[in-house]
Amino acid sequence: TANNYLRRKMDRVLVLRSSVEAQRRSERKAREERGFVVRTIAQRVVGDYAAACEAKAVEERQRRGVVDAVSAQLVLRYGALCLLERAAVAGSELHADDQRREGLECVESRRRLLLFGAHLERETRGAATVRRLPDDDPQRVRCARAARENVKRQFFRTSSHLNVVDVYKIDNAPLLEKFHAATTTAAAAAKRRHVTQKKTNIKGLFCAVPSESLERVCVYGFRGDADADDLAPAFFSTHWLLAEESSSSSSSSPPQENGA
Repeated sequence: TANNYLRRKMDRVLVLRSSVEAQRRSERKAREERGFVVRTIAQRVVGDYAAACEAKAVEERQRRGVVDAVSAQLVLRYGALCLLERAAVAGSELHADDQRREGLECVESRRRLLLFGAHLERETRGAATVRRLPDDDPQRVRCARAARENVKRQFFRTSSHLNVVDVYKIDNAPLLEKFHAATTTAAAAAKRRHVTQKKTNIKGLFCAVPSESLERVCVYGFRGDADADDLAPAFFSTHWLLAEESSSSSSSSPPQENGA
């Protein structure tokens, strides 16, 4: 009986041991299955994350490429605009310089003609005067309109527009008397030749006068030195002309040597 008891105990222990081992094997298998599932899920998640990161990196590279291309285009456009603006600024500066130079030339011309008109009126005792007409003067308006309407096309190289800055009126009594005498003589000669004229018209003409000849033309007109000398007594006093001749003759005569 003692042996049977021991035998039964040993059988029970073996049964318990085998059941424990079976349970351990099942738990190990369950753990392995769970680990496999976890690794599979982890690999899938990691793969999806890596794929998402790669796709995002590719998208980021594409976006950077587009941004770089757009930035390059903007830089090129900005450079082109800078060049255009530089050219425009240079052109505006040149235009401003031209306007300043024209303004200075206009002021200098006004000063020159103002001084000349004052000296001419004083020296000729009012026989010849040069004065600037105001902007609202009817004669200035008519003269400016006539100059603008009668300018020929392509007369100016740079522009076809004529800008009338100033208009000056010349009152020259000796030249006017000679003009009236010439017209009267011409009319009398025409009558002697039995030439009938329906109507006599006097038309103003325009011509360019060199700057260095402006004062002489205002006084003597388009005449030579001989005619100018003949007109001089009509403008200047006899005493002034005699003093001028004596001073010119004394300056032109050779100096005399002092004898011992």
